[in-house]
Amino acid sequence: MKYLRFAFTTALALCMFALPSCINDDLTQCETKNRVFFDYTPVTKAAKFGIDPDDVVKINLYVFSENGRFLKEYTDESPALSPSYHFNVDDLEPGRYRFIAWCNLGNQYELNEAKLTPGVTSIDALRTKLVDVQNDTVRDYLNPLFYATHTGVRSIEVVRLVQHDIHLKLTEDTYKINVEVAGLDSASALGNSFRVDITDSNSEYDFGNEWTSDRDITYSRPLIANKDKNYLLETSLMVLRLAASRDIPVIRLIKTNTDSEVVRANLIELLTKATQMGAEVDFDTNHEFDIRFEFDPNAPLECNVYVNGYRVIDQGGQILN
Repeated sequence: MKYLRFAFTTALALCMFALPSCINDDLTQCETKNRVFFDYTPVTKAAKFGIDPDDVVKINLYVFSENGRFLKEYTDESPALSPSYHFNVDDLEPGRYRFIAWCNLGNQYELNEAKLTPGVTSIDALRTKLVDVQNDTVRDYLNPLFYATHTGVRSIEVVRLVQHDIHLKLTEDTYKINVEVAGLDSASALGNSFRVDITDSNSEYDFGNEWTSDRDITYSRPLIANKDKNYLLETSLMVLRLAASRDIPVIRLIKTNTDSEVVRANLIELLTKATQMGAEVDFDTNHEFDIRFEFDPNAPLECNVYVNGYRVIDQGGQILN
């Protein structure tokens, strides 16, 4: 019996030695792990959907109280996004929290408030906005913008002495539009200058990732003639969020040297028409689209329009001036 008592006493002593911070009245010293992960679908070379981890170059993670007051901010200036990547938030006291992250804030995107005051700043007052705008026009190629939060519940409970792995769903708020213009002869392609304009009222989001701006802005990029592709005109634009429920975005081809509009079309109608031809178009998962305007040299006022290889406008379609 004394051997059993000795073994029990020894085991208890070892436990006390191994866990000195938890065998006392101050349980705040107990070591637990609270981690915030990001859930996303990695992009594949064959598909035009998914998130490229290399596009996430900075992460700002914001923690709010259950009633929406700002508490803490965690920042990673050089994240290596992966399924195992996470923030350690072990310094959070027990309670219920709301977690929101924005990725790639910096020169092109910023918060409407430069300084957040713990316990004071309200989540309802915060906006993330596009700032790389001059005279209501965006001429630079935008960096991708990402948003993340937990789904299904309004807040997450953190309990003392319990490890929490908190998962945020990562969402991309930008779309890449690749544009080609074919069918122009060399004289037209080289003797004129062309650009693509996409106009939308979409430049600001609240911390629920909802639109809050009705200011019209135009994304504008020049079309470049590729001599090796029979003078095909090419360019790419990065625009902010698109949705099937919004019919505002307009895409235009402009002959810059005469400031004349060659083509005007509703961008959402063009993209969604491709679904009627068999294409998969889901604005929640597809973030890159190829649009090709193919003019008929024998009928210069007509063209076919293709989206991701599917013809959505036949020759004779009334999209030209």
